Amino acid sequence: VKGYFVFGLASFCNHTEEPNSYVDWVENEVGLWSHLITKKDIKQGEEVTVFYTNIDEYPDADNFV
Repeated sequence: VKGYFVFGLASFCNHTEEPNSYVDWVENEVGLWSHLITKKDIKQGEEVTVFYTNIDEYPDADNFV
């Protein structure tokens, strides 16, 4: 195993074609981090959704897949 991938709370997000949030990838000296960013205000009780297949936005997508 070359590494590991942990999404934490983002693992609770469901997929949709029209998400209300997205994952922003940030790499620093410690590693690669995923930040969950909302596109709009999300009301209490509303589901947080993302588009699962944004792999092209991952900094090293060719080696990741």
